[in-house]
Amino acid sequence: FDAGNVVIALAALPKLCGQRGLDALCRHPGWLELEERVRACVQRLEPRGLSMVLHSMARLHWHDWPLISSIIVVAEKRIADFGTTDIAKVSWALAKLGVVDGARGLWAVLSKEGARKCSSGSFIDISMTAWAFTSVGL
Repeated sequence: FDAGNVVIALAALPKLCGQRGLDALCRHPGWLELEERVRACVQRLEPRGLSMVLHSMARLHWHDWPLISSIIVVAEKRIADFGTTDIAKVSWALAKLGVVDGARGLWAVLSKEGARKCSSGSFIDISMTAWAFTSVGL
């Protein structure tokens, strides 16, 4: 698997698991392998991959602070390359996962980039971002 395939595989899981989230996966032998591959590829992911991984984690109710923390670090470094969809997905995922204090720096740069790029964003991107910031009180 290359990093792109890892992201696509992870992104497909919330649809397969439905409301059961990680409970439906944690006992499957393939899950541990995919989990390790996700961890191994974070540093190489482009903004879309980072946003898709974090969005999938939120949809799966996967609260893995070491992984979330590594995504936060990489996302902060690459924020200038994030599009409005990436900003929306990351903001929404952080809000759903309840990650505020541990990501203050990322929230700050998401706010700046989101404001700068919102004129080119879709209604869905803008509403997801607005919901995320409002729901965490920022």
